[in-house]
Amino acid sequence: MMNKLILLLITFIGVKLAAIGQSNDELCKRWLLDGYIYNGVNMPPNEYEKHDFIDLKTDNTFTSIDDGKFDRGTWKLDLIAKTIYLFGNLSKEPMSLKLIN
Repeated sequence: MMNKLILLLITFIGVKLAAIGQSNDELCKRWLLDGYIYNGVNMPPNEYEKHDFIDLKTDNTFTSIDDGKFDRGTWKLDLIAKTIYLFGNLSKEPMSLKLIN
């Protein structure tokens, strides 16, 4: 569920912020779920989450599969907070994805 993901610090394979000046275009591709970091502990995806993804597009829209549910919406990169915010159609609150170095 999208709402439960708001509580988790989510990491995706290769989602890294190399420099503060990184552009949106460098993040635009399909990201597969690698796992979660929750309370400092790395956790692998559950069996039903192994095919989850987020596809970030250059026009700041996205499509995703989360727990088998398709979503679409817009996204915004906050370079200072090193966070991507997803504003999807399935939740009232944005989902935040913390970028890791």
